[in-house]
Amino acid sequence: MEVTIRSDGMFDAVTNANVPVKRVKVDVAASGDLIAAVTGKSIRVIAVAVYYASSTTLKLQSGASTDLTGAMTGTSFVWPWNPGGWLQTASGEKLNAVMGSSVQLSGTIDYIEV
Repeated sequence: MEVTIRSDGMFDAVTNANVPVKRVKVDVAASGDLIAAVTGKSIRVIAVAVYYASSTTLKLQSGASTDLTGAMTGTSFVWPWNPGGWLQTASGEKLNAVMGSSVQLSGTIDYIEV
């Protein structure tokens, strides 16, 4: 997927350009890796549907220390398809989850490597 970004930050077109959309199953019960690092590539999250077994907080990070979100509270969150991406890791860094308590976290994440 390739996005053409205008000078105002909006996107004009989305084309399929040899960048496959990938989907990872989320099935964790504690903080840790959601998507493994890829050498020389960033992970751009374009859609998310995640459900918690009970209320907790979840924060997403690039690598193991750079916060990409604040602590999100609740039992679920859904980010619809966003071709420009919701967030992106630094090049060569994993997408990490930091949970406020150890509960089952399930769902899917759609992403591309850029």
